[in-house]
Amino acid sequence: MDYTNHEKSNFIVKSAVAHLWFESIHPYDDGNGRIGRAITNYILSKDGGLDNRCYSISSAINQDRQGYYDALENAQRLKNSLNITEWVIWHTQSIAHSITFSIGNIQNVIVKTKFFDKINTVKLNEKQLKVINKLLDVSEGQFEGGLTNKKYRGLTKTSAVTASRHLKDMLDKGVIREIAGFSGRSSKYELNLN
Repeated sequence: MDYTNHEKSNFIVKSAVAHLWFESIHPYDDGNGRIGRAITNYILSKDGGLDNRCYSISSAINQDRQGYYDALENAQRLKNSLNITEWVIWHTQSIAHSITFSIGNIQNVIVKTKFFDKINTVKLNEKQLKVINKLLDVSEGQFEGGLTNKKYRGLTKTSAVTASRHLKDMLDKGVIREIAGFSGRSSKYELNLN
C-alpha cells in the first residue's frame, strides 16, 4: 500500500502494521509490548489526530488478552503471504472497543459529578460516601438487585444495627430510595438520581 497518498485515511491500518512489525521483530528482552502500544498510540495521535487521553489501547488488549495473542500469532504465521487482514480487523475493533470503554468512563464521571453536586449540602459519613461511590460505579455490578443491609455491612464492615442506621439516614436525606416491592428485612435501596 502506498502510504504517501493515503497516510491520513489509513492511519488505523498503519498503526496495526507498525504494531505487528515491531512485535514480530521483538528487539528487546523486555518491554516490547509497552513499546508496541506506544508506537500504536503515536501513530493514532500523529496521523489520525486521536488524543490518547480519550482511549487506551492497553485497556483494549487487557480486556481481550487471549484474542490479542491469537491474532498476533496468526498474523506472524502468515509471513510468506503477507495477508494480515485478520490482524488489522482485530486491531481496529480493539481501538473501537477502547474508545467505547472510554466514553462509558466519561459518562460515569458525569453521572457521579451530577449526583455529588446534587447532594453537596447533605452531611454524610465516610462509610456512606464509600457505598455511594460503589453504587455510582456501575461497571462493577456489585449492587445488581439493589443495595441491602447485608451488602452495606460487607462493604463497610459495620454491624447490622449501624448499617440500618446509616441506610435510614441516607433514606431520610433523600440520597437513596426504597425499591418498590421490598420492605422490612428484605428492603432494597437504589440511589435517588432524580
